[in-house]
Amino acid sequence: MTLVGSDYYVIFTTAWGMFGLVGNRDGLLRTGLPTDDPAAMLKGLLAGIELARYDRGLFVDLQERIRAYFDGEVVDLSGQVPLVLEGLRPFTQAVLLACTKVAYGQVCSYKDLAALAGRRSGARPAANALATNPMPLVIPCHRIVRADGRIGGFSGPGGPAMKKRLLALEAQKPTVGFEPTTAGLQNQSSTVELRWRQV
Repeated sequence: MTLVGSDYYVIFTTAWGMFGLVGNRDGLLRTGLPTDDPAAMLKGLLAGIELARYDRGLFVDLQERIRAYFDGEVVDLSGQVPLVLEGLRPFTQAVLLACTKVAYGQVCSYKDLAALAGRRSGARPAANALATNPMPLVIPCHRIVRADGRIGGFSGPGGPAMKKRLLALEAQKPTVGFEPTTAGLQNQSSTVELRWRQV
């Protein structure tokens, strides 16, 4: 793939539906979470972008890793392509970059994420920053939960139900009856393993 001074997009099939990517020569600009409605995907993916050309080969390795993710494979999406965060406030950028450090199958509280981003008392600002995440899944905001273990909000398509489903996929458990907990922080990394129980 050779990108020349423009924005490009691709929509591709996963086991959960159509997923979208937008990027340019600097890196990834935006992702679109799975949907069964390609028209809605395209509208949301390209909102506010005046000109973007379709490129089936856009970040093809990332496409394959995302397909594998939705097939249930343990996949690390961090560091696959550069993330373009220009235009976002510095704290928002710091929160989003800190979020990329939360590994598959782990969760982190909003408060701990804020601390990782340099603000010790910033749970609410961290949540607000995540609400503007232009690259859900690649920047795994679904892994950020409330300090009491409840999943919290999710501004991406599908809302909290999608967040719950993504967390369940990563726990390799059915999507019914889970409760993540933030007890037992490990190695001062501010991440914790998901612990599941029937509810």
